[in-house]
Amino acid sequence: MTRLTRMAALALFLVLGGSGCGDSASDPADEATALDAVSGDTVDAAGGDVGEDAAEDTQVATVDSVEDTSAPDEDLSDLLFPNDRLIEVAIELAPEDFDALRGQRRTLFDILDAVCDDQPVPDPFTWFRGSATLDGQRVEDIGVRKKGFLGSLDPDRPALKLKLDAYVDGQEVASLERVTLNNNRQDPSRLRTCLAYSVFRAAGIPTPRCAFAHVTVNGEDLGVYTHVESMKKDFVRRWFPEPLGELYEGNVSDFRAGWTGTFERKYDEDTPASDIIDRVTAAAAVPDDQLIDALEEVVDLDELFTFWAVEVVIGHWDGYANNRNNFLVYADPRDGRLRFLPWGPDGAFLRPPSAPAELPTSVFANGILAHRLYNTWQGRARYHTALAEVLASAFDEEALLAEIDRLVALTADARLPTEAAAAPDDLAQLRQYIAGRRAVLEAELANAPDWPYPPSERPCLVDHGRVYGGLVTTWGTLLEDNIFQTGSATLGFETDFYTGALPGPGGSKAGPDPDTPGNARMQLALPSEPGVYAVLDISMPLALFEPGPVDTTAPGVQALIFRLVPNETVDLIGYLRGGDIVFGDALAVDGSPVSASFDLRLLTF
Repeated sequence: MTRLTRMAALALFLVLGGSGCGDSASDPADEATALDAVSGDTVDAAGGDVGEDAAEDTQVATVDSVEDTSAPDEDLSDLLFPNDRLIEVAIELAPEDFDALRGQRRTLFDILDAVCDDQPVPDPFTWFRGSATLDGQRVEDIGVRKKGFLGSLDPDRPALKLKLDAYVDGQEVASLERVTLNNNRQDPSRLRTCLAYSVFRAAGIPTPRCAFAHVTVNGEDLGVYTHVESMKKDFVRRWFPEPLGELYEGNVSDFRAGWTGTFERKYDEDTPASDIIDRVTAAAAVPDDQLIDALEEVVDLDELFTFWAVEVVIGHWDGYANNRNNFLVYADPRDGRLRFLPWGPDGAFLRPPSAPAELPTSVFANGILAHRLYNTWQGRARYHTALAEVLASAFDEEALLAEIDRLVALTADARLPTEAAAAPDDLAQLRQYIAGRRAVLEAELANAPDWPYPPSERPCLVDHGRVYGGLVTTWGTLLEDNIFQTGSATLGFETDFYTGALPGPGGSKAGPDPDTPGNARMQLALPSEPGVYAVLDISMPLALFEPGPVDTTAPGVQALIFRLVPNETVDLIGYLRGGDIVFGDALAVDGSPVSASFDLRLLTF
């Protein structure tokens, strides 16, 4: 079972009311942990400078370049990446559009469906017309949209992208046509992203610029964001000489059969792609005694070892080597090889969530390249050399700790009260990690560990049977304390691990989803054994909340079932999808009756 997310746990805090469901003693992991399950991260495995121009050869011909005849103007973009102040970003758009933007989301099912079909994860976010004032310069008719993969999705403080030339060709501010604003939802300190990028950059890895922004939307203060350089052509031009090569983003992606289709090209999607991803995949599958030579032809291995070592030193557990997520690769036409680039390190400087105690901390080796290389003596030796070099030249604890102090002071006045309240404990943990990281690594490397865990399979769900039942309750009761006083419910199972109806009595409630504006949410609970409850949670767009059947595979529909031990744990049993939900009564007006029956398929990893 997968540990429940913090957000869902907070909602379930209200499920039993007087029955005493308090904070989980086991400290449920962040929402990003759901992605651990998606990509079979460490937990599942344990339980389960730009180089010199190359001479032309056959390798160069197999990586396409992108024709670019534009003459670059003077680059003023550093003005929007200052290190001594926050930039002010004031966004305006129609209130109804911002409400719609807030509610857009992707679910775990959207990700799983794409990954299991070996396709890029679909983008559910649409552009809205708006305007903005960026560091004092006003721009009209821009595109504004939500961004995020899974763990960073937030309806209250959405991460945002601004496309300044969406409706006005060539419109820009300080040479930038795009602005990326990350909400750092999984990072109460708000500092991890920029700190992590500083270590990658110190190690010589091409790295996006990172600064801090104070963001408002329609006058609503959203607090401190990070302004991260958009990973498009302009980024590539700053780091790599022409010609322009292909750039791919990896989300739940790897160089293995059945995983490569999830790589997403970042520009010129209409130009036929080269075969570089396939060639790396083929090289990753050769026998051990051929591995280094095969990979050297298609990957800048020296840079990969450095990239990998930085991920480990800073604890970027949600990157390539551990979670096969949050990374980019650039296909360099000059020598036909891939370069790895970092992305999304807002969860860095942490041990992988829910990682077992015996898991090594001096290596991540779930990504197939890391896995294969670490399990050859040559690869392991080169990795340990790179790790030592990163510790010696790029990981400066004194400088990082001083930078934390400086950035705390820099961002203090722009933090929301909730941010200011959450930051001290997280900052203490961040400082502790950085101060002690070298000693932890050196102690473990005194007897370098093996990585005995096999690569996990694609994260596809398995059908275990049906879950059926019904509920009768009243709209507007979702935040009431005692679910057994707000409605009734039945729940039964016909699965490969249990068959029968729970005896009850059951309770239920319904109302607007506080986690996803624009959604209806229903919960029901029944005792399943002494002191333990089965809890079913259903959320769906309000447009689908009406009498009659609901398509349970429609975008935005999510149903989950949990095992709840009050005051102790909330564990996910599985996902409910396929089958039927049928409403008898469904009106989103306080006091209106809500009734439904359901017969759904229980899916788990």
